[in-house]
Formats: sequence, C-alpha cells, structure tokens
Amino acid sequence: MNASEANLKEKKYLEDLSFQWNANKNDDSKNERDVLEKLRPHPNLKRLSIKYYNGTRFPDWFADTTLSNIVALRLQSCKYCSGLPSLGLLPSLKSLTIEGLDYIVVIGAELSSGSLESLELVRMVNWEEWDCINASSAFPSLKELRIRNCPKLKETLPQQLASLGPSLKSLAIEGLDGIVAIGAELSSGSLEFLEFVRMVNWEEWDCTNALSAFPSLKELRIRNCPKLKETLPQQLPSLGDLVIQDCPQLVALIPWAPTIRTLTLTNCEKVQLECAPASLKVLRFGGPCTNASMLEKIEHSINNNCIEEVEIYDCPNLKFPLSQQHDSLCKIWIKRSCGSLRSFPLDLFPALDLLSLHGCDNLEMIDVSEGCNHVPTSLTSLAINQCPNFISFSEGEFSSLRECYLAHLGNLKSLPEPMNTFVPSLHTLEIWNCPQLEPFPEGSLPSKLRRLSIVNCPKLFACRMKWGLHNLGFLHSFEISGDDAVESLLEPGLLPTCLTYLSIIRCSNLKMLDYKALCQFPSLKELNLRDCPRLQCLPKEGLPSSLSYLSITGDCPELKQRCQKLKGEDWPKIAHIPCLWIS
Repeated sequence: MNASEANLKEKKYLEDLSFQWNANKNDDSKNERDVLEKLRPHPNLKRLSIKYYNGTRFPDWFADTTLSNIVALRLQSCKYCSGLPSLGLLPSLKSLTIEGLDYIVVIGAELSSGSLESLELVRMVNWEEWDCINASSAFPSLKELRIRNCPKLKETLPQQLASLGPSLKSLAIEGLDGIVAIGAELSSGSLEFLEFVRMVNWEEWDCTNALSAFPSLKELRIRNCPKLKETLPQQLPSLGDLVIQDCPQLVALIPWAPTIRTLTLTNCEKVQLECAPASLKVLRFGGPCTNASMLEKIEHSINNNCIEEVEIYDCPNLKFPLSQQHDSLCKIWIKRSCGSLRSFPLDLFPALDLLSLHGCDNLEMIDVSEGCNHVPTSLTSLAINQCPNFISFSEGEFSSLRECYLAHLGNLKSLPEPMNTFVPSLHTLEIWNCPQLEPFPEGSLPSKLRRLSIVNCPKLFACRMKWGLHNLGFLHSFEISGDDAVESLLEPGLLPTCLTYLSIIRCSNLKMLDYKALCQFPSLKELNLRDCPRLQCLPKEGLPSSLSYLSITGDCPELKQRCQKLKGEDWPKIAHIPCLWIS
C-alpha cells in the first residue's frame, strides 16, 4: 500500500496516531522521510508518537498548521535526526518526550514552547549543550521536567534552570555523567519535587548561600551519587519527604524541615542528623554504618514518641532501643540489623500492627517483659525470616493476628499450642524451610484460617492427615512444596471441600494425583503444578470441570509433553479449561 493511499489528512476523527518502524532494519533514510511526509495527519490529531524513524529530519508538516491541536508528542529512537523541528510552533502542545535521538548535540530555541507543561529528555547520548538563554520566557507554563541518561551534557547544569518558569513543580535529573557541580542557579520558589539519581561524577551542590532557595519543596531525593561531598539546603520549610541513598562521601547536615514526615537514609553515614522533629512519622535507615554518633542519633530518633514506622536494614551495629515503651510505633521492619537483639519484647509496643524480623542472627524469641502477661492486641501481621537461632514465642494470646509468615528458622521446633487459642483470628499462615518443626496437634489450627502454605517442612508435613484441615470451613488456598518422601498427595479427607486454589510445587517424588480427592473440591478454580518431574500424567478421569485456570511450569517434562495443545495425550482432559499456562 502506498503511504499516500492511507489518506490520513482526511481522517478528521483520528485523535491518536503512532508511527513505528522496524527497530532492526535500516531502510533508506530518504525513502523513510518520503513515506512519513505522505502520512500527514488531519489537524484534529491530538496525540502523536514516532518511533524508530530513520530519516535525517522530520517532515515539513511539523512546521505548518497540521499539528496545531497536538497536546502530546513523543519522538523516540529517531537516531539519525540531527535537529529538532520547531516545536514552539505547536500552540496546544502540553506533553513532550524526546528519547534516543543520537545525533542531537545542541538543543536551542526550537524547543521553546509557551503551552508546554511536561518535558522529558531521555537517553540523548551525544547531547552536550542546551542553549536557551531566554529560558524564563521559553517555558512559562512548564510544570514537570525530567532529564535522564544524557551522559555528555556538560560540566554544569545550564543556568537557565534557575528560571524555567514560575510554574515548575517537578524536576528529576538522572544519569548526567558530565555534571560535576550544581550551583545556586538551581533554585525555585515553585518547585515541589526534586530528584537526583545516578549522578556518578557530581561532587558539589553549592547551596550554602541560598537559605530560601526552595520554599515550596515537599520531596527531595538524592540517590546513588557516590562522589557528592557537599552540601544540602539549610532550610526546607515545606519538606515532607527526604531520601538520601548511596551517597557515602556526603558530609552535610540534614536540613531544617519542621514539616518532615518521612526520612530515608541509606549508606550515607557521614550525613549529620541532629534532632528528629516532632513531625517525623516514618524513619528508614540502612547501612553499612559504623559511625557511632550517627547510630546514636538514629537510636534517639526511634525513641521519639511520635515515630509511627521504623525500617532498619544492613546495620548490625545498631541497637534497637528497648529501654522504654514506644506508644506510637505501629510498623517495624528490621532486616540484617541489630545484631545484639536476642529477644523482642512485644509489650513495649502497645500500638504495634506489623512486625517483620529478617536476618537477625541472634534473635531467639518473641516475648514479653518480666512481670507482663499480655501481648499487643493491635498486632495483625508477623514475619520472622532467616533467624537461625529463633526458637520460641511468648505465652499468651495474639488475638488480632491475621497474617503469620515463618521462614528459614532452622531451630524452631514447635509453635504455641493450641494454635486456635494462641492465634484465634489468623487467616494466613505460611511456613517455609523450618525442617525441625514438629506436626500441629490434631484439631489445633485456627478455625478462621483461609490460606495455608507449607514449604520444605518434612516433619510437619509427614503427619498432615492429623491436622484436621477438612474441618476448616474458610480455607480456600493451600500450597505444598518440597515434600520428597511422598508419591501421591491429596488423600481423600485431607482438605476441606471449600478449597478454590491448590498449588503443588517441587514434590520430586510425586507420581500421581488422586482424581477422587480432586473431585472433593466442587469450587476449585485454580491448580498450579510446578517442578514435579515424576508426575507423568493427569488422572485418567481428567480434571474437575470447575477449573478456570491451570498452570504446569518448571521441571515437569513428561506432563508438559502429554498436555501439548491438540497433540498431547492429556490434551482432551484440559481443553475445557479457559486459561492454561504451560511453559
């Protein structure tokens, strides 16, 4: 079909249009330009995308009234275009993305636009200069600017950034390898979001003389800037969220921010934290950190009674403060940290809703302080993972606990009994890689249990028929994984008839599925079989008609062969299932 036969210029109801060439095929540049020239759209077009175009310049209709109603334009991977069209001639343009135009070296006044609100410049690998001296009048409506992965943009950010317009709210800069210093030219009374990411050669942010440079800034993020040494703005009166990650050389004082609610500090131990303001609600701190002063400040901040969420990771030298009650803390994550933590006294956290302890090598128990016989009634989610010395829970009732995740606890031998008294409201229980865990006492599982997952717990699973699962009227999801000793699963009477989801994973000796057992579940909707290499075929009677989803994945070679569409011997058994995933 000839391009002109498309007659796009007469399609007045067409509002969205995308032109895309073959990314791996380099056609004649002049031919591609001629084709695009003939694909002139109707002036009613509102959104246009051009991708993998190999012409050396854009068509002439970019410069007339053809695109007068365009509100969004995306130019992507047009790598041979050495110049941009005069985008300032597009009076309705609000969103512009320019990505992967490899031949562009200088961007000048052609980018100016009085209507533009969002501008994104991405992966411009040879772009060196942004020549827009009169930027204050070039982008009067600009609200959002993102510059990412433009490694040759020269040593300092253009001074024009200081005056990109009174409407600028968001500025994100990422992967500008040529930037060494940023000075006072970067200031804005309207800016609310500011982000620097992967600025690998950036060394200095000179904002010492700009006390009120960002009066409206609400969110500041500085991530992966390994050479940044100084400094940070001294005052950010509107700041709500501050993130500093992987800036190990940064020596700076945390800005005065009376409204801050979230503070994230990771791998930046030279940053100085004086005193957490009363407004701080969420504190995230990650190592490595050996700076005693910083660790002391973090511990003091956790003691702040206004803190509601704490996340500590990769910081084994930090001592979690347990000398007083924490009335406001409701969520705690500790990951590969707090090496001295041997027991966690729940009674010190009366408002605690979520507790996650991961990689606490010396943790032995979850308990209550001496003389106390109750645990927080607010705790709804508990996760303990990769704590090799963990052995026990405190006595008492976790009356509000809804979710419990236990994984990689090599020394855990038993759970509190009976569980239906210990966790009466539990609806999700996942136990992974707890090889010493003994079987549940018969009939002890909580009656409200909805989801149960048992993975690599051979002692526990060996007595599965005594668990009393068939009496659990709310259980709808069951997952078993890693049982190498059994050749058949799903004995009649093992599971309740209300089951809707069943997953069998890494059962290397499983040879058969019991059809009668499967037929006990009239509501079974999903069946997942993964890494069961000896499971050779499906039951000769087929699978329940209630199934709407079946997946067979991983190491199930013979079963996959038999379930091939139309050709496999078991295909007639599964052809009725609406959604099949066999890979």
